[in-house]
Amino acid sequence: MCVWILIGLCIITKVHGYSDGDFPQSCDSLLPEHRRSGVNILPQNTKPPYKVTYKPGNNGEPITVSLESNPGHKFSGFMLEARETQRVDEGPPVGRFISLQPDTRLLTCSLSADSAVSNRYSAGKTLIRVNWTAEGAELDITFRATFVESYAKFWERVDRKVTIQTTTPPPTTQPSTAEPSTAKPSTANPSTVKPSTAKPSTAELSTTNSSPVTTSISSSTTQNTQRPDALGLKREGTVQMSLDILFVGVKMELPNIITITITNSLFSRGLIKVSNILCSLLSMAVEISAPILFCANDSCTVTLIALMCVVIVINFMDLVIVSLPIGPSHELKDICDLAAKVCSVIHMVFTIAALFVAVLEIDDCRNNRKDFWLLKVMTAFTVWICLFLIWTFVVSIHRNEILGRNKTGSSKWREQGKKNKLSAAEVIVTAVSVILIMGTLSFTVTVIAGIFLAKQTCA
Repeated sequence: MCVWILIGLCIITKVHGYSDGDFPQSCDSLLPEHRRSGVNILPQNTKPPYKVTYKPGNNGEPITVSLESNPGHKFSGFMLEARETQRVDEGPPVGRFISLQPDTRLLTCSLSADSAVSNRYSAGKTLIRVNWTAEGAELDITFRATFVESYAKFWERVDRKVTIQTTTPPPTTQPSTAEPSTAKPSTANPSTVKPSTAKPSTAELSTTNSSPVTTSISSSTTQNTQRPDALGLKREGTVQMSLDILFVGVKMELPNIITITITNSLFSRGLIKVSNILCSLLSMAVEISAPILFCANDSCTVTLIALMCVVIVINFMDLVIVSLPIGPSHELKDICDLAAKVCSVIHMVFTIAALFVAVLEIDDCRNNRKDFWLLKVMTAFTVWICLFLIWTFVVSIHRNEILGRNKTGSSKWREQGKKNKLSAAEVIVTAVSVILIMGTLSFTVTVIAGIFLAKQTCA
């Protein structure tokens, strides 16, 4: 056994993973470095069915770069950089990219942050848009891209040359000052035709200079209207998952409160069963609607859908267990209670994991991730859920010792005749259960508020 463990560890040490999407070995060549039988797969030597286009900005505004595919083709991966045209083959990337879509990832190449952009997901794509800024420099640059259609089929060095000019041409301000002075001589002296002929040229110049402004504004407005629509479904699904965590928390702690505060054991057992079934049904409703919203979004991730499928299966098992007609004296009562508790714990773990993944994807619509306080809230929420599960584990194992109950369900304070007073242990358990439910509710409301705040910021 030890030998197999050592062999497995040796294999693990040879595995290189890049979970953050940063591929430093591809910054220079822009190649995916796919291998088959230990040999690197070579790029295609045919004309690529993909192209790089751009729309220049106005007066120093960012350039919108588009990666497009021909009809009938889709690319699953890409990598894009901007380089100086004179040093396009060996020079480092220049400028900085700004992400516009959730399925793009900014990379750090040559110690320059956001100097390259790549895909976040492997789903087929036909159009990708990003912004690029030269950061105040006037350069002759070339956008160089690599398109990956499949593991063994990709094209490199798909270039697009462009000249960036950040200075403003001065003729646009001169016609406005020359019009009052040239209008009078044109009417008084018919021989002075030159000023009158200069007017149309300046007018045409002003109209031609104003046209790029209108087109750039219209293109930016279309991009801003597309982004909230693309992420709106994902935000709605994230809200559904946060509500799912609240329902599961209530289902796990509400039985403790009911058992301690209600003296009628028959009524308390029925109320607990009804509350468990109701919470399971509400969780099932939001769990089914969340994957539907995610799948309706083009940037849906396999990891998120897989997590939600596991959550649905676990919740279905829990619903079946709590719905079984098993009485308090049944021999399978303890086993079913333990199985339902285990399902609830696993349910909570996978739901918080799916919620964290969804929040990270929503965070991609912002340019500065460090200032997004929703990530900090999700970290605190995860810690809170860990404490929640620890408390559930302790109470499940030492329930009888904490509450002073024997196997028949009677308690010591009942035997002593104190029927109208709760013991100190029961008060503590009830208070902690109420605090856990209220804390989960507070975190859920905060996460939902953060999601809507991110919606307004990304818009």
